Amino acid sequence: MGDLPRLLGLLGWLAVVSAPDPYANRPKLITENGHLIIMAGLDRNITLRTSGRGYVNLNNDNLLLISQMARTAADQVVRFQQGAQQNIQTRLDSLTRQLSGPHGLISKMSAMERSILNGD
Repeated sequence: MGDLPRLLGLLGWLAVVSAPDPYANRPKLITENGHLIIMAGLDRNITLRTSGRGYVNLNNDNLLLISQMARTAADQVVRFQQGAQQNIQTRLDSLTRQLSGPHGLISKMSAMERSILNGD
């Protein structure tokens, strides 16, 4: 009978220690050695929203403006790549016509060979 209270105490302690953290899904603002840490809840996002003409700044840089500039730059790269690809295709088509067309280099070379072989 003397071991029952100890056993119950041990079981109670195990229940408390092994219980899931009731605050795991709650966000936390933590200060640690002068640092501010924003921690989302378990499997949760951190979202910053502004209203009106407000901005989200990081070291005096407007993050909204930076993200818009990055998006614009990415769009310009895609347009440049598409334009370059079209330009290369146009030049390749032109070169193919110059080589293989009815008045192309291959036709002219064949005509010259025939003329030499026939003694013309």
